[in-house]
Amino acid sequence: MEITIIIVIMNAAVDIYKANVLPSCRRCSSGHLYPKYKQRFPTPIVILGYLFMAGGLLGTLVVIVTLAGAGTFAAKISAESISQPTFALEAASPQIIAAKREAKKITESAATITAGAFSLVSMTGFFTSCLPAILIGWFLASRKEVLKCTCCGIVERTE
Repeated sequence: MEITIIIVIMNAAVDIYKANVLPSCRRCSSGHLYPKYKQRFPTPIVILGYLFMAGGLLGTLVVIVTLAGAGTFAAKISAESISQPTFALEAASPQIIAAKREAKKITESAATITAGAFSLVSMTGFFTSCLPAILIGWFLASRKEVLKCTCCGIVERTE
């Protein structure tokens, strides 16, 4: 007896929800339109979109690794130029000491320029290939919301 009452109450609640929230079908007038998500394009195009996104994300990973490698390269070159042994410099003439200091500055500048070039190439590659691939793939794989009738099965676009 109690289960029957609960079922009747639940059915009444569902009917009230459908009547108040879900629009009625224009074609059959007896069903209600409920929201459903549908792919915008056919399945092969959606798969192509996912492949574009995967390639773009893989390219983004390569760009991040390249940027990290460029910074590590610059830091390593700078550390090597600074940590050269200087025990013989005290006995050397002032011109040799000045030449060695100038060589350290040039080495550090070259490392910085090289790291900057790697960064520039990586970011250019990201903005010209990876980002557009991700955006195109996202568009091709995206879904749209449609309204489907519970009775006749007709699909209508949402406004």
